[in-house]
Amino acid sequence: MKLICLVTIAILAIACADDTPGFKVATDTSFTVLRSHGMSTLYQVTATSQYETAPYLLDLHGTRYEQGYDYGYLTAAEIVDTYHMFAGHFLPPKFLDEVAFALVEAAVDLQGNKYLSKQLPAEFPDELRGLKDGASA
Repeated sequence: MKLICLVTIAILAIACADDTPGFKVATDTSFTVLRSHGMSTLYQVTATSQYETAPYLLDLHGTRYEQGYDYGYLTAAEIVDTYHMFAGHFLPPKFLDEVAFALVEAAVDLQGNKYLSKQLPAEFPDELRGLKDGASA
């Protein structure tokens, strides 16, 4: 039995040693500063990669609230765009008008406040409060 386990582990190690097919690791990575606030900075990763849009990198510093605030402040437009894109994929078009969207948001907030928030680690509410405050600043 031990021999079978060792052989299986060896085969998996050899199989996983190669790069993932179709994926190329970028080696000439650099960063462009997009925005800064407080002690935090939002960068765009500029590298030779297969992404249509270069990914972002957030370097956050400070208390949990300050990190959340800077996150919201630096990425407010991206958060709104992502939220609407996500909602657009999962909600029927009739729910995308302002009033219906506000009702859906209220229902999601109610679920979050009543149930999901009870499962969060203690430091997350400070970050989320900061995120909300920063995004609406």
